[in-house]
Amino acid sequence: MDELPKKVDFVVCGTGLPCSIFAAACARIGKSVLQIDRNTFYGSEWSNFNMKEAKSWKASCESSKVISNLKFTPSECWDTFEMFLRTEQYRFNINVDNSPLFSTGKMTELLIQSKATRYLSFKNVASLKTVYEDEFMSVPASRADLFASKRVTVIEKRKMMNFLTKSLQEEPSEEISTFDQFLERFKLTEKLKSFVKSSIIFSNTEDLSLYDGLAKLKKFISSLGKYSAASAFLYASYGSGELAQAFARMCAVFGGITVLEYPLKEIFLEDDLVTSLSISVPESSTPHKVRCDHMIAEVNYLESYHNNTEEDFHQVIIILTDDDLKKIIKDEKLALAEDSGPEPDHCIITAIVDGHHIWGLALDSSSSTTPKGKSIVTLRCRHKPTLDKFSSKFATDSLWQMEFTNSKVHLNDLPANVQVSPTVQFDPDYDYAVSWAENLFKKLCPEEEWLPPMPEPGDIIFPTDEEGEKKPEDPKDAEESKDSTAKNTENSSQEESANAKET
Repeated sequence: MDELPKKVDFVVCGTGLPCSIFAAACARIGKSVLQIDRNTFYGSEWSNFNMKEAKSWKASCESSKVISNLKFTPSECWDTFEMFLRTEQYRFNINVDNSPLFSTGKMTELLIQSKATRYLSFKNVASLKTVYEDEFMSVPASRADLFASKRVTVIEKRKMMNFLTKSLQEEPSEEISTFDQFLERFKLTEKLKSFVKSSIIFSNTEDLSLYDGLAKLKKFISSLGKYSAASAFLYASYGSGELAQAFARMCAVFGGITVLEYPLKEIFLEDDLVTSLSISVPESSTPHKVRCDHMIAEVNYLESYHNNTEEDFHQVIIILTDDDLKKIIKDEKLALAEDSGPEPDHCIITAIVDGHHIWGLALDSSSSTTPKGKSIVTLRCRHKPTLDKFSSKFATDSLWQMEFTNSKVHLNDLPANVQVSPTVQFDPDYDYAVSWAENLFKKLCPEEEWLPPMPEPGDIIFPTDEEGEKKPEDPKDAEESKDSTAKNTENSSQEESANAKET
């Protein structure tokens, strides 16, 4: 308990991605930051875990307001793990929020700007697969894919290429207010409209505004070909759960303190302001009290302010063998064409089923999320019956399955110096997390620079190394120096006295 500070500028409750980005930004400019987490792992709803750590994550969800309806199939695997070899259990990296990054998205730009990429490695997502009329096929998003595809007619190829090259150059008419109306201008077929909605803008909302639709389209087109000619997405090795840990590590490098298994016990208020927090300390009956200027927290740390919970979207995570994944993608029931491209290693799966948008990721062992010979498929949808129906294509021969619901939590009457981080969002990438952290940082630290680049280790100059500057003396060295000087003076006096007598 002695190692924790008694006064800090910011107490950050939770190690989720938005909170970790903000904590790193504050520590980077020299602010004192204490980041606590009641769990035994980093990341909160953005975490990843192996099979041995899964029980801890399951226990944390029992008191969570954000994740609900948690279900495992088979349920007994959490006690025996007999279905997986002991060595395999540690090679799984099951990511709770498994999302790719746009190559030019805010998260990618922030990682490059801050040089947090030194803690991470990435790969290009190999392909986009979509289901249209119960058929899996490659999305012809790039010029090469478009002209190689035999599932798109010559006329459709011309229309699609015309749309991708001219859509952002068109001057929107005042008569057009929705993105659907905008698509009508290009006279796209229903198949091409499905490609654009499900796999390019990731939205099937009929009332999607023209402004929002064009912003999504611009992000995709600008990302396409950035790091790979046929890909607009990147994927973090070991999963997107590594992102939160990278920023938590940056916070620690610049003097922030991050501790796990330190739950928040009590909040002390004065004049509608949080003045201090009481934090439970492991293996101690005495909590630690810390004063702070600002409290930044995830919703699970503010239970007394909860108003209501609203279901947002549903997720399912499925583990199966590589052979099963290839069998599903080539299933005759789905009538997959032979020209649909190479077998995926990193594959984004999209679909519009009964008017509901579904998207997810299929990953094999090259992503460092599974042992060799296994695959992980993560799917999400806002309509659970539709997700259950679609995921059943993958779950027939699955080894293990986890499903849960992500919810939005609404809060009331928060103290003036308390800020709440956002929960997991439905759309791919983490623009929402970066935007929230950046806006809050500029509000609370208006004169400071937002996450400047970390210096290279070789560029750091320590004061003790500068020319002409003396190193600070150690107190023990100083005492020894004094004793040595005194002895030398005494010996010198004795020699002078002996010389005088001889003379």
